[in-house]
Amino acid sequence: MNYQKGLPVSAEDLGTLQGYAGFGGIKAILYPYGSTDEWKANGATKDDLKLHPEMMRFHDLLKENYIEQEYKEIIASLRNSVLTAFYTPEVVPKVVYGVLKQQGIAPKRLYEPSAGSGVFISEAVKAF
Repeated sequence: MNYQKGLPVSAEDLGTLQGYAGFGGIKAILYPYGSTDEWKANGATKDDLKLHPEMMRFHDLLKENYIEQEYKEIIASLRNSVLTAFYTPEVVPKVVYGVLKQQGIAPKRLYEPSAGSGVFISEAVKAF
């Protein structure tokens, strides 16, 4: 990326950023604090296993800085977040904005319901 403060983000860099939607490596929090064999037993892929050393460091860092109960609460919260997250497919705002355009409605302001991957904003820019 070649971003410089005050300058617009290039189309190439925007495409790169859009490729980072979702959880990325943090989804590996679903695997246990343990060996790669334990991860494999839980269905870890080769790509997941690449994350093992960093996830073990992450667990160690949490264990060093929080008491056991807080550590468990943090891990449970992260796991819950990964398991319950929903990223709106592009088709949803496309259809919504298509209907608005057909009705002659051109919003001046938009609300991004979760600011997750920004699909409501990016599709609005395309539609209006």
